Amino acid sequence: MTILYVCRSNVVRSQIAETFHNSFGGWADSAGIFVGNREGMRIKDIEHTKNLVTVMEEVNINIAENKLTQLNEDMLNEYSRLIVMAEPNIWSDYLTNNKKVEYWYIEDPKGTDLESHRNLRDQIKSKVSEFIVTCHNYY
Repeated sequence: MTILYVCRSNVVRSQIAETFHNSFGGWADSAGIFVGNREGMRIKDIEHTKNLVTVMEEVNINIAENKLTQLNEDMLNEYSRLIVMAEPNIWSDYLTNNKKVEYWYIEDPKGTDLESHRNLRDQIKSKVSEFIVTCHNYY
């Protein structure tokens, strides 16, 4: 099963989910709805990502070299499931009307402190772990 994790800008939530999913032995990618001209940039080169890199290093995961990917409609055919963590009011119709989409409410951290990033990391890790177990039991 191939999974695509999606958030607003592919900087925090979807990157964490992709990285944990792959560290658990799955296969996933991530993308953002509003990446724009930052596509291909590395996490470490984006302003305000120090807390993200730090909290992932705390669990022995280097996320600094991960690159941003812009979501587009053509990508949807490449994945079995899409887990979208971006707010539904910013979704394109091709996401809203897609039966492969599952929505996870996970608040956008937007420059929050280190402890908030830790809580976000742990919340996403738990959701990804539960998702993988559920998928293995289902398929």
